[in-house]
Amino acid sequence: MLKPGPFLFQHDCAPVHKARSIKTWMTESGVDELDWPAQSPDLNPIEHLWDELERRLRARPSRPTSVCDLTNALLEECNIPTSLLETLASSMPKRIFEVINKKAFLPLPSGGHDSVDTGQKMTLNPHFCQDLGF
Repeated sequence: MLKPGPFLFQHDCAPVHKARSIKTWMTESGVDELDWPAQSPDLNPIEHLWDELERRLRARPSRPTSVCDLTNALLEECNIPTSLLETLASSMPKRIFEVINKKAFLPLPSGGHDSVDTGQKMTLNPHFCQDLGF
């Protein structure tokens, strides 16, 4: 479980996460949300972890044939080395720097996120992000 104290929750901006009931619960529960652009590439290490878990499941000699088999396979494959988690987390500053350095943002007519330099609403350029592999 989470340690007591403040934390910041980051999610993609999928419509289900923007539902009034979810927003109300987050506010009432004192959960602060990280402002995150809709339909942006995932600069979130957990996405790479999910990819690793999927690769491990696909590499198994046989596919699970029931929910019970899938649950057991997931539990077995979730034993991911700490070194991978550390690598994923430590790669984030470089990824963020590359996005900023390459000016990988496009102006939006409305919505989006404020650019630190101009105050203009911006979003990530999807073509740039594909080139970086995220």
